[in-house]
Amino acid sequence: MTSSIKPQKKQRYRLYFPLMDMCMVFAIIGFGAFLADTVAGIQFEPTETWWGTGLGVLVVFFNALLTPFLIVARFLRDEYAEQLWRRTAIILVYFFAVTPLILLIVAWITYLTVNSEEPVGPIKILFEEVTWAKAMHYTWLIFGVLFVAIFELLRFLDSRS
Repeated sequence: MTSSIKPQKKQRYRLYFPLMDMCMVFAIIGFGAFLADTVAGIQFEPTETWWGTGLGVLVVFFNALLTPFLIVARFLRDEYAEQLWRRTAIILVYFFAVTPLILLIVAWITYLTVNSEEPVGPIKILFEEVTWAKAMHYTWLIFGVLFVAIFELLRFLDSRS
């Protein structure tokens, strides 16, 4: 009886890393599309083609649904994945605690050096009016993408040592 339970448990643990890998791939695709839109002004219209629609659905599925599930799905993690998860969580807490202060300092330094009433360059994004829903949406996506990226980076660094 226990022999049939053990392989299922190991199989469950084996799913976590490939799913995180796929989340990372689709996070890179989504981030690339975001950069192309905001930096280069290239707008993707995924609904114009069948492959664009499919890719858009996959990006949303992996970044908005599967990533949060993997963050909270403790039953899928083995001991090593749990250690990586904890290290990732610590780094993310530090990141979200320090980043607003750094952005504020950069914005003020830019404002004082440029001597302009209007924000310039990439600082403009800090002064846009944003709804609560949009802010929560961006924070949710950024948190998930950063979690996956840091998790994968720590896993890569562990494999190198």
